Amino acid sequence: LLTADRPPELIDCGANQAIRQPGMFASHPAQTISLPRPSQDIPARWLVSTIDQALGALHAGGVHINCPFAEPLYGDMDETGVE
Repeated sequence: LLTADRPPELIDCGANQAIRQPGMFASHPAQTISLPRPSQDIPARWLVSTIDQALGALHAGGVHINCPFAEPLYGDMDETGVE
């Protein structure tokens, strides 16, 4: 399960599109990965290894991967307010 979230500093401060993602699916995912906010400094090898380890440790269930983004995910709207 892949979810988009806001970074930790924008949770619980009134920012829009910000809810606590980790734990929101209760015990359904067997593993949860909360990724750091996107950066060129994050090695692709680390990302692949982290996800691979979580998937390799599964006996049942799934993995919840939460991806934080500083800006909300919404498209550009025209003057009528339609995307």
